[in-house]
Amino acid sequence: MTPDFIIVGGGFAGLATAYFLTTRKVGRVLLIEKESMPGLHSSGRSAAIVMQVPKDPVLARFSRRGMQHLDMLQSRWKGGIGLVHNGSVLIGTQADLAQYAESVADAVRAGVAAEYIDAEQCAHLVPALDPTAIEGGIHCPSDGWVDVELLIQGLAREAVATGLFTILTGTEVEEVVKADGKVVGVRTSHGRFDAPVVINAAGPWADEFARLAGAQETPLRCHRRHVFVTLPTRPEAEVWPVAWNISEGYLFRPMQGGLLMCVCDEAEMEPADYSVHSEIKRILRDKALRISPALAPPVIDHAWVGLRSVAPDHRMVIGPDPLVSGLFWVAGLGSHGVATCCAAGELAADLLAGVRNSAAAFCNPGRFALPSAG
Repeated sequence: MTPDFIIVGGGFAGLATAYFLTTRKVGRVLLIEKESMPGLHSSGRSAAIVMQVPKDPVLARFSRRGMQHLDMLQSRWKGGIGLVHNGSVLIGTQADLAQYAESVADAVRAGVAAEYIDAEQCAHLVPALDPTAIEGGIHCPSDGWVDVELLIQGLAREAVATGLFTILTGTEVEEVVKADGKVVGVRTSHGRFDAPVVINAAGPWADEFARLAGAQETPLRCHRRHVFVTLPTRPEAEVWPVAWNISEGYLFRPMQGGLLMCVCDEAEMEPADYSVHSEIKRILRDKALRISPALAPPVIDHAWVGLRSVAPDHRMVIGPDPLVSGLFWVAGLGSHGVATCCAAGELAADLLAGVRNSAAAFCNPGRFALPSAG
């Protein structure tokens, strides 16, 4: 198969883009992943939460559109994607919660239930919360989470079923091949592959790949984030929504009879594999004791460290590179990868097919271009 598109990176961004390009029959796709399986780093180590009212109204728009797609995948795919609609409660100070007012209003106008609630209502929804430790919250009852493995496998499976998709794992891109300043393919550890468009979906390695292509470097930064899973000793928590303290940086949700917990750490790191840091465990114990004393101390069963690729404005980077013809970006999904990946893939497929999409201006890689001298 001679591809029309080569996608570099097999996480949510790359797989969702491949899914929309192939199921809409935009063209033939070859996806190249350097690891032994797709979604091994950021995507496979996600907290899997889908929230439709993030602070940024633009990101909220992508999240709501993403949830529409996830609902369709849950109902249409055999076995679904493990989508659970337990809802979410964002908790914190009134000053911090006020910053979400535009997103809450937009959600309501779009038909997504969302409302401000007081501390007692927060504790009613999540009994483990100490109402004296918070000032209020935002409740979105249609939020939830997915099974990351089912979503990753499903995107790949459905793309393969079109007959327009091939995935190469264990293959590293060593060179971006150009002719007359235009990208025409890549040279890899398994040979050369040509296509008129190469898509940078390399996640935390997106800027590294851009340098390889001689393209614009964006100010994407890679952040480390720990996720902990407790022993299955909390069956009563299965009905709880996601609880996310935006002021303290602390969240938890039900998972397999226990809890998935996170302190929302975001230390800037070089992209790599990282082991669990004992200091983060201590921070988790302290936050649990202060905010949800009924959960302290958490009895950890296992934990992992994931990576988040984030732009300064926390918006995605989707669109043609402003310097190198034939190079296209789908990166910077940050900590909302599960919620936004389908909307990101849809936008990418629209742009690559020449279809107008009003969201494109918010994600254009050119917004990071340096001003010209003089």
